[in-house]
Amino acid sequence: MKKRLCILLVFMLFLNVWMPLSAEAHGNISEANSAVFGPHKFTRTKGHPSNNIRFFHVRDCQGKFDMVVETKSNNPVHAEIKLNGKEVLDLNKSTKEQTIKVPVKLNKINIIEVEIKGKPGTSLTVTILRGEAGTPVPTAIPTVTPTATPTVMPTATSTVTATVTPIPTPTAVPTDTPAALIYKSISAGGAHSVALKHNGDLMMWGLYSQATYEGLKDLHGVKAAVAGGGFNLLLLEDGTVIARGANGFGQCNIPAGLKEVTALAGGDTHAVAIKKDGTVVAWGRNDSGQCNVPANLTDVKKVSLGADFSVALKNDGTVVAWGSNHLGQCNIPTGLGRVIDIDTGRNYTTAVKEDGTIIAWGSGFGEQYNVPQVNGRAIKVSSADSHSLALKEDGTVIAWGNNYMKQCDVPEGLNSVVDIAAGDGFSVALKRDGTIVAWGDNTYGQCNVGKVTITPTTPPPPSLPTATPRPIW
Repeated sequence: MKKRLCILLVFMLFLNVWMPLSAEAHGNISEANSAVFGPHKFTRTKGHPSNNIRFFHVRDCQGKFDMVVETKSNNPVHAEIKLNGKEVLDLNKSTKEQTIKVPVKLNKINIIEVEIKGKPGTSLTVTILRGEAGTPVPTAIPTVTPTATPTVMPTATSTVTATVTPIPTPTAVPTDTPAALIYKSISAGGAHSVALKHNGDLMMWGLYSQATYEGLKDLHGVKAAVAGGGFNLLLLEDGTVIARGANGFGQCNIPAGLKEVTALAGGDTHAVAIKKDGTVVAWGRNDSGQCNVPANLTDVKKVSLGADFSVALKNDGTVVAWGSNHLGQCNIPTGLGRVIDIDTGRNYTTAVKEDGTIIAWGSGFGEQYNVPQVNGRAIKVSSADSHSLALKEDGTVIAWGNNYMKQCDVPEGLNSVVDIAAGDGFSVALKRDGTIVAWGDNTYGQCNVGKVTITPTTPPPPSLPTATPRPIW
C-alpha cells in the first residue's frame, strides 16, 4: 500500500512539474496506444500571447509519422504548429470541430511548437502516431523544464497548470539540440548582461541587475532584449517597447505611440528603435546629435550606439553614422559596402564584410581597432569599451584589444558558439547547446551567469582608464 501511495505521489509531482501551461492529456483518439507524442490538449488562456505558445522536445523517434490535430471548440480555431522551426499546419479560423492528419518526418531530436490564437477557451489536441517507418522509443520533454528528462507523459483526465519562470542557472542539453531550447540570445551592457530564452523569459546578472530584474522577472513573451548602460530595452511580440533602469537622460522614456518595432539598440544614455518600414526612432541624451537621425534614412536592418554617436547598417550593405565625430567615429571608410554586421565601441566601430573580413574605424584606448588577421570567415562582431569579439563561421571566437581583465582570453576549447556579446572588461558567448560562457572582469558578478546580483548601495569605484562603462548589443 505504501509503495502504491509513493508511486501516486511521484506521478502527481511529475504532472505539476512537467505538464505545460494549459496542456491536458487527452484520450479520445482510438489510436492513442500507438502515439509517440501525446495526445495533448492545448487551450487558449487569457493574458499575453506568449502564454499560449508551447514547446516540446521529442527525441529518439526517427522516421515517418502522422501528426493528428483535433479541434473541438465553441469558437473557430486559429492555431499554428511548427516542427523543427518549419510550419506543418496553419489553422486560420478553421471550423470548430474537425480532425486533420498531416504526414511528418521526425529526426533524432525534434522541437514541436504549438501556438493558439483567438478567443480564450479555444482548444485543440495534438498527437503524433507511429508511421510505417517510425521508431517507437520516444522521450518527450517540455522545453520549459530546466533539469531532468522525463519519459512520455501518461494519459490523464485533469488539467494541470504550471507557472513558467526564468531558469536561475543555465542547464546543458545534448550538443545536437538547438540553442532555442534554453537561451536564444545574449546582450552585454557596461557591467551586466541579459539573456533571452526562446519562450520569451528573461535572465539578468551583473551590476544593477537586481532592481531591473525584479520589475521584469514575471514578464513573458519578449521578442528581443538589449542591455544598455544601466538600463534594458525589451521588444514585445506586438511590436511595442518597454524599458527599465537608469533614466537620467530620458533613455527609458519610450516615445508615445511607438509601435511596429522590429529591433532595438541601447547606448550609454540614448536608445534607438528600428520600425517595420525600415525607419529609425531615437530618444535619450542628444548633446552631440546622437539622436538626430538623418533625414530620409530608411531600409535599416541594424543600429549600434557608441558613447555619443550612432551607426546604422542598411539592407544594401552600406553604413550611415551620425553624432559626435571628434575621434573620427563617424568617418565611414570610403567605398565601404557589402557589410553584414556592425557594432560600436565607445569611440569606434567594427564591421564584418560579406567576404568575412573585419574592418574598424574611430579611436579609443588599447588596440581594439587594430583587427587581427582572421583565419577563416567572420560572421558577427561585438565591440565594447576597449575590446572586440568576432564569431567565426566555424563557431569559434577570436578577441582583440585591451586585455586588462583577461576579457580577450577566450576559454580554451570554446566552440559551437552561436552568439557573442562584449561588455566593459568581460565577454559572453552563447553556445549551440543553449549554455552561456563568460570570462573577464567579475567584480560585480558580470561572469556569474544566471545569478542576479544585488544592486550596491554605493556607486562602484572608478575603473581603470580603459574601463569606461559602455554597453554592447
